[in-house]
Amino acid sequence: FSTEHLPKMFAGLNLLRKIRIKKLNDESILAISTHCPHLEELSLKCCFGNDISLTCVLELLRKCPIISLSIPGVKGTGSGDMHIIDLCMASKTLVNLEVSSDLWNRDNDPQVNFFELPMAKRLCAERQMFMEEAAFKASGGRVKLTFLS
Repeated sequence: FSTEHLPKMFAGLNLLRKIRIKKLNDESILAISTHCPHLEELSLKCCFGNDISLTCVLELLRKCPIISLSIPGVKGTGSGDMHIIDLCMASKTLVNLEVSSDLWNRDNDPQVNFFELPMAKRLCAERQMFMEEAAFKASGGRVKLTFLS
C-alpha cells in the first residue's frame, strides 16, 4: 500500500507502544507523533530514499516517550554530532538510538577518494567518535548510540 494512507491509519492507534515499519515519510512521522502519545519504540526500516527530515524526528521525540529509536535512513544537513545533541536533548526518555553515518552531511568533508580505504575508514571512525561523545555529553550518559550500516 502507499504511504499516503499511513497518517489516517495511525489515528486509531493511540495506545501503540512499539512499531517497526517501512517506507515512512515526514507526514507519517508527524501522524505518529500526534496519534501515538504512548509510543516507546520506533524502528524505521528501509527508509533510504524517502524524505524523513530530522525536524519531524525531533517533533516525535518531543511528543512521545520514546525509549528506543532506530532511524537508519534519516540524513543530516550538517554536522552529525550536532544532530545527535539535538536528538538527545529533545527527549528525556531516549535510551537507545540507532543511526547511520548518513546523519553526518558529507558535503563539507575534505575530498577523499573512497577507493583509498584506510583514509575513508579513519574519517568514518572519527565521525562516529564525535557523535558518540556528543550523545554521552548531551544525555548525561543516558543514550547508547549505535551505528547501522
